[in-house]
Amino acid sequence: MDRKKYRLLVVAVLVAAFAGMGFMLSSLNSGLAENRRMLSETLARMRYTEAHRRVEIEAAVKKAMTENSLPGGPADLAAIYNAMDSLREGRFNDMVDMVTKDAKTDTERAVAIAKHICATVRNECDSSKHDYSSVAMDEITDPLTAWEYRLGVCGWRAHILVRALARMNIKADIFNIYDYEYGHSCVQAEWGGKKHFLDPTYGGYFADAAGNVLSWDEIERNPRKAASELVVFPRTLDCYPDGERAGNGQRMSEVYRPEAVALVRNAGVLRSRVFVLPVLLDVKSLPSGAVKFGAANGDEKDMRSEEVTRKTRCWYLDLLGSAYENFAYELDLTSLSGRGPVTILLKFCKGSHGPARWEAASRAGKITEGAEGPVCAGASEWRIVYEPGPAKSQSLTLRLSQYKEKSYVKLDCITVSREPKAPADGKDA
Repeated sequence: MDRKKYRLLVVAVLVAAFAGMGFMLSSLNSGLAENRRMLSETLARMRYTEAHRRVEIEAAVKKAMTENSLPGGPADLAAIYNAMDSLREGRFNDMVDMVTKDAKTDTERAVAIAKHICATVRNECDSSKHDYSSVAMDEITDPLTAWEYRLGVCGWRAHILVRALARMNIKADIFNIYDYEYGHSCVQAEWGGKKHFLDPTYGGYFADAAGNVLSWDEIERNPRKAASELVVFPRTLDCYPDGERAGNGQRMSEVYRPEAVALVRNAGVLRSRVFVLPVLLDVKSLPSGAVKFGAANGDEKDMRSEEVTRKTRCWYLDLLGSAYENFAYELDLTSLSGRGPVTILLKFCKGSHGPARWEAASRAGKITEGAEGPVCAGASEWRIVYEPGPAKSQSLTLRLSQYKEKSYVKLDCITVSREPKAPADGKDA
């Protein structure tokens, strides 16, 4: 082949190659452009999409990215998620602004948004007219999602209110009452130089003659007077298991009965102090044998079974999102007064973990064994020998030592038994 023909062949091959590459690039650009268009439309639709569509959106975005292989990859997906969260927060803030637009004072703003949350966020009730098939209660993981689904028990409603108040630059905290069965979460907010107690779940607050919202301390100082100044929100979406709509007036009056408020000893903002949670153990039958509460080597629900709760009274920490270093259990052992030593055996759930250590203390009696309990990690049981003192009231306080990492232990079983008497000759029995 002469030189001229060879050059022509090379040029032809290069032209064909460039043409093919151009076609490929054009197709790729077309695919990327289509992909960008799809993602752009997805972002636009998010502005009008409620939370129950989020799973569908994420699936569609992932599919689009997989098929079109966007150069940005996960970074583009992260940007979309950030945009989605920004839009969700924007909708929430718009709601707060709309609800409080006519309010002129912090009191009016706080009451208006608490009233709105009570009227628009519901509890879970399968028999009601609402459709709960789109989400389960345990799928709610943040206050924005709870608000978007309009679903949540007292804890989530308190979180929604705290977030709404923050939008108005009103400082607020979750305020837990641990002396009610399973506890109750409310909100204590601060404006005008003082604190104010709001219940967005049962629906209401307490006010003085001038209309000022009372703090929990003010309610607690005079429960009967506070009850006479109860202000109830007019509307709730809550219903009872039979589908009957709950009445805020009746619920607030029952929950905050002066007698019930007067008995509260453990209420406040989490992490504000160590809360001592009473565990009342009926050990009157101890002379006839060991008394067992719960089931050994079972799971954490065993301590909450109906059989156990007939003999004990406990407030369980996990139901209110507790940080365990802020709580102590107080075992009431009053019926043991003036008697000989007893052995208290505590069995832990298998899921225990973490570096924290249990500690035991008593002002009424003497701990002769087990004052320093086991480390949480791998703990299976804890044996305490307690010698009751002469006082009528006997109790033993159990708590975790301070720690930095998350650590917890749940109890399966508490067994209280009499220490066997040592033989007179000192030999083993």
